[in-house]
Amino acid sequence: DVSAMPPAEKAAEQLQINEALQQQSMRSVARDAPDAVRVQIVALENQIHFFVVTADTFEHTKATADRTHLNRMIFDLRNALQSAPGTRAGGPAGGGASVEDRALPLLKELYGSLFKPVEGLLKEAGRDMILLDLQGELRYVPFAALHDGERFLIDRFSFASATAFVSQAS
Repeated sequence: DVSAMPPAEKAAEQLQINEALQQQSMRSVARDAPDAVRVQIVALENQIHFFVVTADTFEHTKATADRTHLNRMIFDLRNALQSAPGTRAGGPAGGGASVEDRALPLLKELYGSLFKPVEGLLKEAGRDMILLDLQGELRYVPFAALHDGERFLIDRFSFASATAFVSQAS
Protein backbone atom coordinates (compact mmCIF):
# COMPACT_ATOMS: atom_id res chain seq x y z
CA ASP A 1 0.00 0.00 0.00
CA VAL A 2 1.65 3.21 -1.24
CA SER A 3 -0.32 5.41 1.20
CA ALA A 4 1.32 3.60 4.14
CA MET A 5 4.85 4.34 2.86
CA PRO A 6 6.96 7.00 4.57
CA PRO A 7 7.26 10.23 2.50
CA ALA A 8 10.90 9.58 1.55
CA GLU A 9 10.03 6.12 0.17
CA LYS A 10 7.04 7.56 -1.72
CA ALA A 11 9.31 10.20 -3.27
CA ALA A 12 11.93 7.61 -4.24
CA GLU A 13 9.26 5.41 -5.81
CA GLN A 14 7.83 8.38 -7.70
CA LEU A 15 11.29 9.24 -9.07
CA GLN A 16 11.73 5.67 -10.31
CA ILE A 17 8.35 5.88 -12.03
CA ASN A 18 9.32 9.25 -13.55
CA GLU A 19 12.58 7.84 -14.88
CA ALA A 20 10.71 4.95 -16.53
CA LEU A 21 8.21 7.39 -18.03
CA GLN A 22 11.03 9.57 -19.32
CA GLN A 23 12.53 6.59 -21.11
CA GLN A 24 9.17 6.17 -22.86
CA SER A 25 9.13 9.92 -23.48
CA MET A 26 12.40 9.64 -25.42
CA ARG A 27 10.64 7.50 -27.98
CA SER A 28 7.74 9.94 -28.27
CA VAL A 29 10.08 12.97 -28.54
CA ALA A 30 12.02 11.17 -31.28
CA ARG A 31 8.79 10.48 -33.12
CA ASP A 32 6.80 13.69 -32.53
CA ALA A 33 9.36 16.44 -31.84
CA PRO A 34 12.87 15.41 -32.91
CA ASP A 35 14.15 19.00 -32.77
CA ALA A 36 12.90 19.62 -29.22
CA VAL A 37 14.09 18.82 -25.74
CA ARG A 38 11.58 17.74 -23.11
CA VAL A 39 12.20 18.98 -19.58
CA GLN A 40 10.25 17.57 -16.66
CA ILE A 41 10.71 19.33 -13.35
CA VAL A 42 9.58 17.66 -10.13
CA ALA A 43 9.70 19.68 -6.90
CA LEU A 44 9.95 17.60 -3.75
CA GLU A 45 10.22 18.80 -0.15
CA ASN A 46 13.95 19.65 -0.24
CA GLN A 47 15.00 18.90 -3.82
CA ILE A 48 14.09 19.66 -7.38
CA HIS A 49 14.60 16.86 -9.89
CA PHE A 50 15.12 17.63 -13.57
CA PHE A 51 14.61 15.09 -16.34
CA VAL A 52 15.97 16.25 -19.70
CA VAL A 53 15.01 14.15 -22.69
CA THR A 54 15.87 14.46 -26.37
CA ALA A 55 15.30 11.99 -29.18
CA ASP A 56 18.52 10.20 -28.23
CA THR A 57 19.47 11.22 -24.68
CA PHE A 58 18.09 11.06 -21.16
CA GLU A 59 19.63 13.02 -18.30
CA HIS A 60 18.55 13.31 -14.68
CA THR A 61 19.94 15.90 -12.32
CA LYS A 62 18.80 17.44 -9.07
CA ALA A 63 19.30 20.54 -6.99
CA THR A 64 18.70 21.33 -3.35
CA ALA A 65 15.71 23.61 -2.85
CA ASP A 66 13.09 24.38 -0.23
CA ARG A 67 9.70 23.68 -1.79
CA THR A 68 7.93 26.09 0.59
CA HIS A 69 10.25 28.92 -0.47
CA LEU A 70 9.83 27.99 -4.14
CA ASN A 71 6.03 28.07 -3.82
CA ARG A 72 6.24 31.44 -2.04
CA MET A 73 8.31 32.88 -4.91
CA ILE A 74 5.79 31.59 -7.46
CA PHE A 75 2.90 33.08 -5.47
CA ASP A 76 4.71 36.43 -5.11
CA LEU A 77 5.53 36.49 -8.82
CA ARG A 78 1.92 35.85 -9.77
CA ASN A 79 0.85 38.72 -7.52
CA ALA A 80 3.46 41.03 -9.01
CA LEU A 81 2.48 40.17 -12.58
CA GLN A 82 -1.25 40.47 -11.95
CA SER A 83 -0.89 44.10 -10.92
CA ALA A 84 -2.14 46.48 -13.58
CA PRO A 85 0.63 47.67 -15.93
CA GLY A 86 2.22 50.90 -14.79
CA THR A 87 0.66 50.79 -11.33
CA ARG A 88 2.63 50.99 -8.14
CA ALA A 89 2.45 48.64 -5.18
CA GLY A 90 1.49 51.50 -2.87
CA GLY A 91 -1.37 52.70 -5.07
CA PRO A 92 -1.23 55.37 -7.78
CA ALA A 93 1.96 56.02 -9.72
CA GLY A 94 3.42 58.12 -6.93
CA GLY A 95 4.54 55.42 -4.47
CA GLY A 96 5.73 51.85 -4.26
CA ALA A 97 7.57 49.70 -6.76
CA SER A 98 6.51 49.15 -10.37
CA VAL A 99 5.39 45.75 -11.63
CA GLU A 100 8.77 45.36 -13.33
CA ASP A 101 10.64 46.30 -10.15
CA ARG A 102 8.71 43.69 -8.14
CA ALA A 103 8.77 40.91 -10.75
CA LEU A 104 12.34 41.03 -12.08
CA PRO A 105 14.09 39.91 -8.86
CA LEU A 106 11.67 36.98 -8.61
CA LEU A 107 12.17 36.08 -12.28
CA LYS A 108 15.93 36.03 -11.67
CA GLU A 109 15.65 33.91 -8.52
CA LEU A 110 13.28 31.44 -10.18
CA TYR A 111 15.69 31.24 -13.12
CA GLY A 112 18.43 30.24 -10.66
CA SER A 113 16.26 27.55 -9.08
CA LEU A 114 14.36 26.17 -12.06
CA PHE A 115 16.47 26.71 -15.17
CA LYS A 116 20.12 27.23 -14.34
CA PRO A 117 20.56 23.62 -13.09
CA VAL A 118 19.73 22.28 -16.59
CA GLU A 119 21.11 25.09 -18.73
CA GLY A 120 24.34 23.20 -19.49
CA LEU A 121 22.39 20.10 -20.51
CA LEU A 122 20.22 22.21 -22.80
CA LYS A 123 23.28 23.78 -24.43
CA GLU A 124 24.73 20.28 -24.99
CA ALA A 125 21.45 19.19 -26.58
CA GLY A 126 21.76 22.06 -29.06
CA ARG A 127 18.03 22.63 -29.33
CA ASP A 128 16.07 25.80 -28.81
CA MET A 129 12.54 24.33 -28.47
CA ILE A 130 11.75 23.22 -24.92
CA LEU A 131 8.71 21.10 -24.11
CA LEU A 132 7.99 21.67 -20.42
CA ASP A 133 6.38 18.93 -18.34
CA LEU A 134 5.33 20.56 -15.08
CA GLN A 135 3.09 19.67 -12.16
CA GLY A 136 1.61 21.55 -9.25
CA GLU A 137 2.65 25.13 -8.65
CA LEU A 138 5.39 24.89 -11.28
CA ARG A 139 2.67 25.17 -13.95
CA TYR A 140 2.23 28.81 -12.93
CA VAL A 141 5.83 29.81 -13.68
CA PRO A 142 6.18 31.84 -16.90
CA PHE A 143 9.40 30.13 -18.03
CA ALA A 144 9.78 32.32 -21.11
CA ALA A 145 9.90 35.37 -18.81
CA LEU A 146 12.60 34.00 -16.49
CA HIS A 147 15.64 36.25 -16.51
CA ASP A 148 19.30 35.19 -16.35
CA GLY A 149 20.53 38.61 -15.28
CA GLU A 150 21.09 39.79 -18.85
CA ARG A 151 18.05 38.69 -20.84
CA PHE A 152 14.78 36.81 -20.75
CA LEU A 153 14.71 33.13 -21.72
CA ILE A 154 12.27 33.86 -24.56
CA ASP A 155 15.22 35.58 -26.26
CA ARG A 156 17.02 32.20 -26.42
CA PHE A 157 14.37 29.49 -26.38
CA SER A 158 10.85 28.65 -27.50
CA PHE A 159 8.61 27.01 -24.91
CA ALA A 160 5.59 24.74 -25.13
CA SER A 161 3.70 22.58 -22.69
CA ALA A 162 4.68 18.95 -23.18
CA THR A 163 1.19 17.90 -22.07
CA ALA A 164 -0.48 20.13 -24.66
CA PHE A 165 2.02 19.03 -27.33
CA VAL A 166 1.42 15.35 -26.70
CA SER A 167 -2.37 15.92 -26.74
CA GLN A 168 -2.14 17.65 -30.11
CA ALA A 169 0.24 15.05 -31.56
CA SER A 170 -2.08 12.16 -30.65
